[in-house]
Amino acid sequence: MSTDKKQTTFKNPLLARTDRTVAQPLPALDQITEEQRPTPRPYSTFEANNGRLTTWVELDIKARFEALCKELGRGAKTRLMNEALGDLLRKHKRK
Repeated sequence: MSTDKKQTTFKNPLLARTDRTVAQPLPALDQITEEQRPTPRPYSTFEANNGRLTTWVELDIKARFEALCKELGRGAKTRLMNEALGDLLRKHKRK
């Protein structure tokens, strides 16, 4: 049995430089067009002003709440919960 094996040097393709991976220089700030400007992350302000609340709700109330949120569209849960909690705090004179 022969143990003759060719030794090859492994070249990691992730480290190989190609035309596609060479970084292009960034344009000067005054030369950036409106299309090139990055759009701000939409939830950055949302996350700064809101916190997660996990709670248990009666199933019939949850079903009616989900139906209302579906009618009102995106973001309705947050708006409705903020309004309901605000009303509850006002009712108990905590706000």
